[in-house]
Amino acid sequence: MTRRFKLGWLTVLLPWFLFSDRESVAVPLVENRAGMVGVALLNGASEFEERATKELVDHVERITGVMLKVDRMGAEGVRAFVDGQRASSRGAVLIGGCADVLGLPDPPLVRGAFEIISGDGVIRVHGNMEGVIVGVCELMEQQGVRWFAPGDLFTIIPKAGSIEVKPQRMRREPSFASRWFQMPDKDRSEEHTSEL
Repeated sequence: MTRRFKLGWLTVLLPWFLFSDRESVAVPLVENRAGMVGVALLNGASEFEERATKELVDHVERITGVMLKVDRMGAEGVRAFVDGQRASSRGAVLIGGCADVLGLPDPPLVRGAFEIISGDGVIRVHGNMEGVIVGVCELMEQQGVRWFAPGDLFTIIPKAGSIEVKPQRMRREPSFASRWFQMPDKDRSEEHTSEL
């Protein structure tokens, strides 16, 4: 190989080696039964963000026995929260509006969509309406949780002393906007059953 060829490859690969390692480290949620992250939620969070946070905290507790601490704050406090977590060698989980403070997904998310960005000690779960809940459920599925039907009887939750979120940038959009089951109104259902 020629010297010029080697230098060319060096100029291509050197920046990758220098700048890629910060996001290549998994973010531990719990390590040896000790919480390693704080969860941030905006004051006045939506019902979807509240439920997503509850799902995350409940499932991490059921997997590890550790209850993650949730801090509520205004949008102006999010960056200080992340910096404080990093200063104490801990990570941060930002859900919904908190994640949006650090930058909105591009292109914008459609209803029911989510985006997970994990790396550099921060896990961001962006979501539009119910998408934020689906994003948290995706994180739990990555930890081995499975829901085969509603209720504890049909839910599989593994037990572990440590769990971590791999570095990733995942974006998912539903094929259709709503994922909720809806029964027809009472009058219409009586018409349909009488026709049968």
